[in-house]
Amino acid sequence: MKNSLRFILILAFSMFLIGCMFEKSTKDVPVPLNESSNEKVLEKSDEITKEEANKNSNETTNEIPDKTSDETPNEESKEKPEENKIVTNNKKKIVYLTFDDGPSHKVTSNVLDILKEKKVKATFFLIGNQIKGREDIVKRIYNEGNSLGLHSYTHNYKKLYDNDDSFIKEMIDCRKEIQRVVGISPDIIRFPGGSYRRMSRNLLKRLHDNNFKVYDWNMDNCDGLKPQNSPDELFTKATSGSENKDSIILLLHCTGSNQNTCTALPKIIEYYKSHGYEFKVITKETKELYAPITK
Repeated sequence: MKNSLRFILILAFSMFLIGCMFEKSTKDVPVPLNESSNEKVLEKSDEITKEEANKNSNETTNEIPDKTSDETPNEESKEKPEENKIVTNNKKKIVYLTFDDGPSHKVTSNVLDILKEKKVKATFFLIGNQIKGREDIVKRIYNEGNSLGLHSYTHNYKKLYDNDDSFIKEMIDCRKEIQRVVGISPDIIRFPGGSYRRMSRNLLKRLHDNNFKVYDWNMDNCDGLKPQNSPDELFTKATSGSENKDSIILLLHCTGSNQNTCTALPKIIEYYKSHGYEFKVITKETKELYAPITK
């Protein structure tokens, strides 16, 4: 009996020790996270990060992201603006190239060669007494699609501006010479030296009564007063101040002394082409341009 009791006590004590050891071991062993749950948490975190990044990017650039790609365009791959690109408005811009005091053999012929090469037309205000012996030049001007105008018969200021009758006769005589050569009667005229302080209201009325229309200029390369100026100087004069003009009537000359004008002309043409100007010739449908009438 005594031995049985001792055995039971030993057994109970042993079981108590084993129980304490098991409880300690369960406390020390960490319970692993579920792998699939962990992946979902990471994926969700990654999605939030991407959404925040895209949101920040959109707020910074105001661009709509590509729906099929999360890639941000490489800065170097973005299209770069063209250097020296000329930005123009949508308003139509026109330039009229006009040549006074012709025709001359060499210079007028050179001007016509350049116009043909550049595929543009011009207006030539001719002096009547310069036509004889140069009929071939007048015919070429007309046959190549350029416009013919009147610049008086003599270009003699004293005779031309002596009175209104003298002025009108000079224009009529010049028109007769052109009609003799090419069979047309031009009605566009240009005052030698311009109309400023030379045209009265009465003279303008009489010109209109004779179906004449008057055309001065609003750009001048100064080759009439200074034909010896260098081609670069003539180019600068022919283009400076053009930025704010949508309609330009450019004064040039084609006498025998205007060879530098021929040299500058290709560059002048290219300048206006590159700035969006359309080249036109003056006709009787073109709006008149003359100085304010003071008398």
